[in-house]
Amino acid sequence: SVKLAAYKPADCTPKGGDQAPHLITSEADARPNLECKDPKAGLGIDFKKHSLVVTARSASPAQVGTDVYDDGNVVTFVDRERPPCYGDPQPMPGPTTTVLNQLAAGPRTFANGSCTVATTCAK
Repeated sequence: SVKLAAYKPADCTPKGGDQAPHLITSEADARPNLECKDPKAGLGIDFKKHSLVVTARSASPAQVGTDVYDDGNVVTFVDRERPPCYGDPQPMPGPTTTVLNQLAAGPRTFANGSCTVATTCAK
């Protein structure tokens, strides 16, 4: 599997909202998922060679990040979580949108995973 890097075009931000993971294979399909200062500026991706995968993810207070991997058939979202510490706020997830680069080698399915990250709580 290859770890995917975040795709962040200049002067554009991903739009929020609930979205199941899906592939974007053209600039016309990418535009509705981005808010750009200059709506006519290029997105800096060659859709003949690459696709984008976009999804909205929720994070808990104990989440330390999400890594995304592609094995050519399945894109897997791995949430990295730490054990909760005393006094942590109650889980209140908030949606965030993630847009990632992906090789355009064909269709993909999507999977979720998680792992626990070691941490030391303040006393």
